[in-house]
Amino acid sequence: MSKSLKTVQVFFKIAEIVCLVLFIFSIIGAVGGLVGASLLFTLGNMELPGIGDSISGMIMSESGLSYWDTCYSCVAAVIGCVGMGIVYKFAHVYFKNENAVGTPFTYEGSKELLRLGILAMAIPMAVYMLTDLVWGICFLLAPYEFTLVNEFSADITGGLMLLIASFVFKYGAELNEAKEKAEAEATAAQARLAAVPEEIPTAPAEADVEITVEAEVKTEADANV
Repeated sequence: MSKSLKTVQVFFKIAEIVCLVLFIFSIIGAVGGLVGASLLFTLGNMELPGIGDSISGMIMSESGLSYWDTCYSCVAAVIGCVGMGIVYKFAHVYFKNENAVGTPFTYEGSKELLRLGILAMAIPMAVYMLTDLVWGICFLLAPYEFTLVNEFSADITGGLMLLIASFVFKYGAELNEAKEKAEAEATAAQARLAAVPEEIPTAPAEADVEITVEAEVKTEADANV
């Protein structure tokens, strides 16, 4: 393994760990948002015993967010965390498989990276559309109490970079395949040459020459008789 490839593998190993951590945090965020939304929808405006205030009232006094602002934030957090959790999970699987192989220049790895790039473009757009739909519903239900804006964006830059990288890695896999094929053909040719014995002409021995000359002289003598 070359020095440059070793450096790449170090970064890929770090990326594998980071993606796993982000995936775990995404799960935690989605569960937290789901719990928060459930509490708001069921007990948000109910006065809590022993406290004298509701959940939405306490949130309003602490952060200035209305009931609908908080509901939107929780639902949007669930959508965003689930969407990005999917991306981080597929990214973790890609980096894990790549580290197991030891090189990004494989056909299977380039296919996984291509799939990851497509997901990295499609999921942010889906998250943006879903959160925008939730925003519209909250605004229609409470136009004077709802003050937040949709801060999600359908950024596909990362996905495009992954798509380009997948084609580069696929090209590298093709070069490696061509190199291995050429080396295999060269090895086979050397094996065929080694299997054929070399025919080296040898000079006749002196005794054989003397016997041949004597035989020729005797033949001539017999002919004269």
